[in-house]
Amino acid sequence: MKVALHAVAATKQGASTEVIAGTLRGLRHAAPENDYVLFLNSELDIDLPAGTSRIEARLGGAASRILWDQVSYPRLLKRIGADISIACFGFTAIRPEVPQVVILQNALYFCGIPKTSPYASQRSLRLERWLLHRIVRSANSVVVPSQTMADGVRPWLSHSSGGAIVIPDAWEYEVSDVMTRSWSEPWKLVYIAHLERHKAHLELIDIASELRRRGRRAVFSIGIDEKDEPEIYAAFTRRMAEEDLADWFDVSGRVPRAAVTKKMLAADCFISPTKCESFGYSYLEATGAGLPVVSSDIPIAREMLGDGALFYRDASKAADQIERLSAEPSLGVELAEKARSHQKLWTLTWEEYGERLATVISSLSSSPR
Repeated sequence: MKVALHAVAATKQGASTEVIAGTLRGLRHAAPENDYVLFLNSELDIDLPAGTSRIEARLGGAASRILWDQVSYPRLLKRIGADISIACFGFTAIRPEVPQVVILQNALYFCGIPKTSPYASQRSLRLERWLLHRIVRSANSVVVPSQTMADGVRPWLSHSSGGAIVIPDAWEYEVSDVMTRSWSEPWKLVYIAHLERHKAHLELIDIASELRRRGRRAVFSIGIDEKDEPEIYAAFTRRMAEEDLADWFDVSGRVPRAAVTKKMLAADCFISPTKCESFGYSYLEATGAGLPVVSSDIPIAREMLGDGALFYRDASKAADQIERLSAEPSLGVELAEKARSHQKLWTLTWEEYGERLATVISSLSSSPR
């Protein structure tokens, strides 16, 4: 069987390259008899498993991307004789002429952030959301990495789809020992997440202001790049200056994957203000480094961390939770260990991920389009 993997939506930020390489590795392990053809943006460099064919898409702006997805991709599927299409990051042809599995990795399109919030969709994002909803409705199968994501997607599925299939993303990173943190002021807080509206970096300024009002001192280490979201970056730096909090933030650019653990190990606590996530790699990175987590109280955080974190709904409560950890360092150890135990129950290797995805593919091999 010839399996086409549409990964043109992958970007350099986030975990896209790891997901692509891991998915292919898992599929080749689970179903080595299949031929795999990867469609990838020509600007993305990635090491692929041996035996994987690659077809590059040279794209311009949004219009050319939509044209490629809806016109060029179906033609290419026919040309290569594909039997199945897998959309690795959601976006793909609405109606290819072969059965299609749509894997959703970005919760922003389905998490229901109110349009009146500062994290509401821009016009282009609303168009993307409309398009992705059409794709989801026409898919033969929809795969998501968490139950929270499945709940968010449910209203957009066709009645005949049977619901989204939950296959957790794989996690194969080295873990560090859980240790008691020093919590000497200035406290060292870390938030490693690329700059997007729903990541809510601006709320860190509110938390910093509240801690300062209480006479505390902390430094927030964050990795953001102006190129990702220029408007949000400008708003963040402007507010940081207005609040006179520049010395409260250690702002670097994108943090390479290999450097994430090092930053985590140097911190006392991981603080996460995010408004929605599909899976929450950052939670796993934090607990992998043995860090206690203080997180916004959202469903995906509860699903990923269980009882192994402290949660908050506003800046005042966030400050309360940070102060609580500083006063009880042993609590941080207890929470990190609880989070790890919780995550071990359902995290997969890429081989296990490939086996589950191969089962979905096999079930559609004889399905009509």
